[in-house]
Amino acid sequence: MTKTETMRVKDGLVDWGQEIEVEFNNLENPGVMIEFVYGSTKDFKKYKLMHGAKVKLPEAVIRHLESCVTPIYKYLPDASTGAIGKKHAGNKPRFSCRRVW
Repeated sequence: MTKTETMRVKDGLVDWGQEIEVEFNNLENPGVMIEFVYGSTKDFKKYKLMHGAKVKLPEAVIRHLESCVTPIYKYLPDASTGAIGKKHAGNKPRFSCRRVW
């Protein structure tokens, strides 16, 4: 999925989607606040999110945060050469946004 498909940009303006109340969790560094800018060059917003905070975020930002992952690799010997090779074993999520009802 490309950046423009994720953000749904038309004429430089972002379709942010509906705002949803979520509990933000920083799975990579619990307790640490993250600060980032999201949007296009003409239509962007700055966010400061603290671990465990309940915030209202647009759907586009929630999708972006939940798509941030750290790759996990396995190191395995090659059967023919015996050299150690790296293989992608999965992904570890960096953030989660749990909906508050």
